[in-house]
Amino acid sequence: MVNCSPGSELQAFDRMDFDAAVKAASAECGKPVSTQGWYEPNPKPTVAAQEAAR
Repeated sequence: MVNCSPGSELQAFDRMDFDAAVKAASAECGKPVSTQGWYEPNPKPTVAAQEAAR
């Protein structure tokens, strides 16, 4: 979190020029992302789970 508001007196966050912040964020968002391996197939319901749902 950075403070990009010109003239702000907020001291809780590091300050950064707005254009520099947009450039930094754009560089991160432009990177390819692979979601392979993030998700597993849904497990098949067991008999006990089916009976509990009744």
